[in-house]
Amino acid sequence: MSAIQKKKKQRKQRAVRATSSKEAYAALAPCTQHYALACADPFGAYGQIEGVCVPDNIVTPSAKMAVFMRGTFKAGTTGIGYVSANLSAPANDSGMIQTTTATSVMTTTTAISAATNTTYNNCTLPWARADFAGNELKWRVVAAGLRACYEGTELDRSGHLTGYHEPSNGNIVADHNLLLNFPQADFQPNKRQWVEALWSPTSGDDLSYSNSNGGSNHPLIVVVGGHAAGESFRYELVVYYEFTGELVTNMGHSKSHSDPQGMGAVQQVVQDPKALIKIRKNRGHRGILDEVAKVVGDVSQVVSGIVKTGEQLAPWITPFFGKGGMIIP
Repeated sequence: MSAIQKKKKQRKQRAVRATSSKEAYAALAPCTQHYALACADPFGAYGQIEGVCVPDNIVTPSAKMAVFMRGTFKAGTTGIGYVSANLSAPANDSGMIQTTTATSVMTTTTAISAATNTTYNNCTLPWARADFAGNELKWRVVAAGLRACYEGTELDRSGHLTGYHEPSNGNIVADHNLLLNFPQADFQPNKRQWVEALWSPTSGDDLSYSNSNGGSNHPLIVVVGGHAAGESFRYELVVYYEFTGELVTNMGHSKSHSDPQGMGAVQQVVQDPKALIKIRKNRGHRGILDEVAKVVGDVSQVVSGIVKTGEQLAPWITPFFGKGGMIIP
């Protein structure tokens, strides 16, 4: 094959892929697009999209709410600190954010959960923990993200920040040094830029409604290290929730949507947070949706191929099995 023929073949292949991507993109349900953006860029999506739900097979009407929290924290006495988010008790007295202070004590080999002199900040959701005692109120996380950046002087800027999502969505018990070695941790030098930790479901339990009111799991964290004691940082947290139950029936219930194929494509795209953040920075929201559309398009092509194969085999199968699928004696 000549070089010219190769180029023609490559152009044809790119055109086919582009057409397939456009068709798949057009086929993405609005709920899937909103879900993809909330998972991939919870900060940019906040205030831009409404009514985000998990587009799985549970289509129960729900109240769809978002939590936004912003604040500051400091590196402790050894120059190490963190901000972490508790997503498992969505109440206004649960301490959704935990931060270190200038007097917090921890070392590079101290379990993060054992840091001293930390503080807690509550969200502004309309319920207290006691409201979750029965089955009158249930919740599930749709998407979430935590980010932090340095806000001190340029002269004192040093060290690093590390964003991390605990894979089991449990509480983070690792120490600073161990966390840095996790491949999914986003380790960045302090460039006065946001460093993120993005939440994603890792099991069926994460997609189910819960009435837990005493959870203390902090699956999202941004750890800072190598700084002067007392250096200041700021953080932002965005969490999208769905609520259902008697206590929310008069609080803006809206219809939920189902698109399991689209949801699966979104989960495939967001499973690598570091690659996802790179796509978002380079190509924006359209880049995220294009990646989801590619996955949907690939699945559609496979299904289409199976259908075509079945159609081709039908004339040979029917005489033996019959149109109803029964074996003909």
